[in-house]
Amino acid sequence: MLRSLVLNFASYFFAPGGWGTHARSLAGALHPIEPIALCDWQLPQPLADWERGVPELLAAGLSPTANAPTLVIVSGLPMPPFPGCCQIGLFVWETTHVHQKFQQLLDRFDYLWVPSLWQRQVAIESGLDPQRLAVVPEGVDPQVFQPHPHRPSALNRDLRQRPFRFLCVGKWERRKGIDLLIQAFAKAFEPQDPVELVLHAHNGYIPRFDLQESIDYAARLLGAETYRILPSHPAGRSGLVQVLQKADAFVLPTRGEAWGLPILEAMACGLPCIVTDWSGLRAYAHPGNAYLIPVKNLIPVNDPQFFDPALDWGHWAEPDLDALVALMRQVYHDREAAQQRGAIARAEAASLWTWERAAHTAQQQLAALGFRPDRLPPSVSAAA
Repeated sequence: MLRSLVLNFASYFFAPGGWGTHARSLAGALHPIEPIALCDWQLPQPLADWERGVPELLAAGLSPTANAPTLVIVSGLPMPPFPGCCQIGLFVWETTHVHQKFQQLLDRFDYLWVPSLWQRQVAIESGLDPQRLAVVPEGVDPQVFQPHPHRPSALNRDLRQRPFRFLCVGKWERRKGIDLLIQAFAKAFEPQDPVELVLHAHNGYIPRFDLQESIDYAARLLGAETYRILPSHPAGRSGLVQVLQKADAFVLPTRGEAWGLPILEAMACGLPCIVTDWSGLRAYAHPGNAYLIPVKNLIPVNDPQFFDPALDWGHWAEPDLDALVALMRQVYHDREAAQQRGAIARAEAASLWTWERAAHTAQQQLAALGFRPDRLPPSVSAAA
């Protein structure tokens, strides 16, 4: 029997990094097309700090109900009990194997959503039931993440006055490949080249983390100079947009992504992006809109700080360092072609990969489970 019900949405809506962004953005995009009752496990104050329509959701006064399906963003954080007649867990995974400990956590859910076909295949190969798995992508807000309308491009300014700027956005951890990036930057450019690398790479999970100290230590270890490698410190969404808009190119030699939200945000800002040719980011990154770093090989996951070595995480990618060097040089020297590729990336991000489209996909999946098929927007109903 088909049911027309509220959707319970449970998460840490202000969790750091991608978890919180994902929860807030998807909730905000679902709100206009689906009644939502938020179950926040750590509600912050003041409410003015909330983003993407969450205040309106709270003002609607909808309470979680046991008769509605519940969508949960699954993370490593504790998950209190939540109501709902059907439990849907949305999780992200960046390596080739979902270990048994996490699978036990997923056992409490009736259905599972993942952001990419790549991750769905990883989950199936790890032993999860394909019938429980569906793909609901992440997205971007192209009205927020967009090119700066007045900033001169690298084509139209004197690089001696303002150097060409590569930007990396991602947590300071081995998975993000920042160690490879520092080596590649040192090999790609001579001291006299007007170029710099900005690392927006804070990691709040490391006690007393200091980005500048981490850059200095890594550079010494890797034999690289640090005077052109600059830290960019934590910022809210508007601050991150400004960081992106001040860059000329984005680079992330990641070893694995379930989706790679900062990459899509950089694309929406019109930046040419140099990223690894592997994992979930290939849902939206391709040779026509990005510069893809070949994978040298897949290697066992090796980061005991964030990946417990007692668990089987499988493998992740080892991007080709020499290819990364060549691509950074290519983007720097052929700036016109890079700018054109960034424009293509912007157009595709703004038309194909918005949070609204992600919300429509989520609603299609709910309809497939028997919930609210009568409320699908016309564009989605036609595509179903």
